[in-house]
Amino acid sequence: MKEAPPNVVIVMADELRNGVVLHQHRHPVAMPNLDRLRNSAVTLEKCFCQTPTCCRSRGSFATGKYPHQLQLWNHAYRFPPEEWTMGHYFSDHGYDAGAFGKIHGMCPGFRSVIYDVITATGSSNHGCTVSDEDCTNVFEKPEEESCDFIACRQIDKYLGDLASDRPFLTHIGIYSPHPPLYPPRRLAEMYDRREVELSPARENEPATKPEKQNIPRGRWNALSDDSRKTFVG
Repeated sequence: MKEAPPNVVIVMADELRNGVVLHQHRHPVAMPNLDRLRNSAVTLEKCFCQTPTCCRSRGSFATGKYPHQLQLWNHAYRFPPEEWTMGHYFSDHGYDAGAFGKIHGMCPGFRSVIYDVITATGSSNHGCTVSDEDCTNVFEKPEEESCDFIACRQIDKYLGDLASDRPFLTHIGIYSPHPPLYPPRRLAEMYDRREVELSPARENEPATKPEKQNIPRGRWNALSDDSRKTFVG
């Protein structure tokens, strides 16, 4: 009897640092689902993405090509629609390929389901433009209306509606912990940021790094300690 092809689920959390996943973080973070997954899986501790920015990295991940081969020079460039992705490959081999959540239009070949970013994250200000005034807050609407809850609900419905004999490739993009951080109140109140320890500043480190690499550090340094602790916690 021929063995059924395996289902594939890709979960990509935006700006989640490896130290949190590996429990090397100074502040204990409750991650029961991730812990359960890690305990039954293989953890790769020395992996590298091809670029430190999300759009370009997603394009590289979807195709196996370097960002410069895709001409993804910065966030203003769009993914070439003619590019062949894992979505196309799996679809051609009998899979149903679906992409949900934050995917940045980097998933040609997938059936994509998205949400309204401003409504679902609670802020109209995003990414590198956030400041002390709007980088962190609380999502005051029902938590099931927040971005990551919406994405999980979308994928749950997708899998429930999928034909049982059809293998699937599912890509789910989790927005958090990308700024702005507006978690539902229940989650925001799980930790006391006064107990969070910040890593000591490395004043001389920027001199050893390329100019472009210092841009995110400059934005981080511009935030107050209170905002940084909210991010870290």
